[in-house]
Amino acid sequence: MYIENNSSIRNFEGLNGLAFICGDVRITENDSLLNFTGLEELRAYRGQFFLYGNSSLYSLEGLNCSFEEGGHVAIYDNPQLEICNTERFCELQASDRSYSIHDNGENCSVEGMVACDDPIPVTVEHTPLPFSCDSLLSPSENPEEVADWALSIAPNPARDKIFILCENDLALFNVAIFNQFGQVVLKQEKSNVKELDVSRLGSGMYWIVIEELTTRARVAGKIILR
Repeated sequence: MYIENNSSIRNFEGLNGLAFICGDVRITENDSLLNFTGLEELRAYRGQFFLYGNSSLYSLEGLNCSFEEGGHVAIYDNPQLEICNTERFCELQASDRSYSIHDNGENCSVEGMVACDDPIPVTVEHTPLPFSCDSLLSPSENPEEVADWALSIAPNPARDKIFILCENDLALFNVAIFNQFGQVVLKQEKSNVKELDVSRLGSGMYWIVIEELTTRARVAGKIILR
């Protein structure tokens, strides 16, 4: 897919539903391009990925495709590009994929220094109904304070330790971390300890599953270890 020298394109609306590209992706010299809205369904490509010379591009949000199966990734000369700490891009940094980043905005300028250490909220699921930490509140708590109970994991990517961030100090958790083959590589049961030592795990992508024992709510998400 080549989108080059188009001065009118602002996003990728109209390409909704595009899921796979068999070949290179080149998005270059599009002066009005702002973000990747419209490409949210793109999951994979075969080839190299080039993103450069887009003078108004400010965010990689909406770019959800996996870089794992493609070739070299080059992102440079996008002077307004500040938002690079997206999940997919942070996965790229934690992998052994060849990539280069330079001459972008301040937060995306130095290769290997993209701000991927901010907390990334995990995907929250509860069968059969969605769970958003409301159930960690006692009935007397004000529902308007739910935001104070938001559950997340930080840092992500991580090196030696992962912290479960939740305001409910009384909650007990079962925690399991799985590798990409579905094997349990770390397990912690009936504990309120929110600090996990992952220093013995190799670098790469893992799945973490947290079960809150009072409500039996289950929380699952991807984590990256460097």
